[in-house]
Amino acid sequence: MLKLLKHDIKDSYLEVVVLNGILIGLSLIVALGILAQSNFLMSIGMVAWSIVLAASFFIVFKTIIQSFNSKLFTNEGYLTLTTPMPIDFILLSKIIINMLWLIVTVVSIATSIIIVVSMVVNGVLDADFFIFDELFRLFWEHPLETFKGVVAGLAGALNLITTLIFELVLTNTDRFKKYKMLKGILIYIAIAIIVSYINIPNSYIGNLLITLGLSAAFYFASRWLITNKLELE
Repeated sequence: MLKLLKHDIKDSYLEVVVLNGILIGLSLIVALGILAQSNFLMSIGMVAWSIVLAASFFIVFKTIIQSFNSKLFTNEGYLTLTTPMPIDFILLSKIIINMLWLIVTVVSIATSIIIVVSMVVNGVLDADFFIFDELFRLFWEHPLETFKGVVAGLAGALNLITTLIFELVLTNTDRFKKYKMLKGILIYIAIAIIVSYINIPNSYIGNLLITLGLSAAFYFASRWLITNKLELE
């Protein structure tokens, strides 16, 4: 399992690290432009930062999908699935690493937005305000709500990734071979719509259990399809 985790990290870290490094770097350039009162530096940095920010989620989704698609559903899948390794190890390794990349990207995006907004408020609007201080105060004063938010976020990330796995596995079974990209998009939209209606109003624990239950259902359905119905190219 540790070897699989190490291999999956080495196989997919570059795009994520470079993307998030560029994002944070551009937010610092915007901050520098504001501090130096350089309209040119601030404008160039803001445009580039906005483009990278808009592309961040697209690129991390591409990385997640590619990590499953190339390693399990192409010719390389023969090598992956015929190794003397339990299918659960293979799937869990990829789920853990892709959750890590998703969390890193979300944190990087949030950090870059906080840096830019704080500098705009302080430098442009001439106000004594720093969002990091406000966030730290909120976290310190409301630790339970912070913890619940983190747990809900992790459960949501897990649900997102297991849904993507299920959709990818399903579209690689024999009945979905034709137009599988279009079918995959439609299946994902349909699942998202159905899941959005499965919730309990004002029930944190209930919705958390539903999210985790759906994640488990998608995981075991994907596992069964890979074992019994997968048609590799």
